[in-house]
Amino acid sequence: MSPELSFKGVSLTKNFIKDKSKAETFVQLLDESMNDTMTKQHEHLATKSDLADLKIELMEVITNQKTELKTDIAALQLQIKDQKVELMEVIANQKADLTKSIYTTGLVQFLAIVASLIGILALWTN
Repeated sequence: MSPELSFKGVSLTKNFIKDKSKAETFVQLLDESMNDTMTKQHEHLATKSDLADLKIELMEVITNQKTELKTDIAALQLQIKDQKVELMEVIANQKADLTKSIYTTGLVQFLAIVASLIGILALWTN
């Protein structure tokens, strides 16, 4: 507390406390209590430099997160491309196998028809 306020405080407390030394002690204790309270309150306040430092730290974190995200996206795109190529190969193999099966089935049916005709002709000729 400033000396002027301290003097005014002592003058005011003299009206309530008749002993001058007790009044001064009371004002001094009041002053110390106020200083302690103000100090505690100021400990929790952020200064402009604190906020600027925090902003810089947050910007670094955001930049790092963006970089990691871009890296992850690129890696995922490569994985998708690789899997797409693998799926195209599997589809091509399945298509080839299906085509072979269709032609084989057709050939077997053709041979069965020819064998049936030969059997029918063999019966008529006897």
